[in-house]
Amino acid sequence: RIVYSRVEIIGPTDNANPVLTLYPNPVRREMTIGITGTGNDQVTISIMDITGKKLMQQENIRLNGKITLDTGELKNGIYLLRIITGGKSYFRKFVK
Repeated sequence: RIVYSRVEIIGPTDNANPVLTLYPNPVRREMTIGITGTGNDQVTISIMDITGKKLMQQENIRLNGKITLDTGELKNGIYLLRIITGGKSYFRKFVK
């Protein structure tokens, strides 16, 4: 059974949805993910390559504003960061 979640574009002017930031972009060894507006919801963070293949995933994370991820094992290229919170998925593209 395949279950799809709703995909929404988020930005700093949309107060009803979380605001997602990712820096630096392009990333080097580490990247910092900041997210506001999730309350106490747990989030799942995934990193996928441009074809959608999941390369990394961390589940049941409580973000207190930001988290730093080690991206040292990723090869140079274009990736997608996926944040799942409150039953919704949010994406951000980044370069390594």
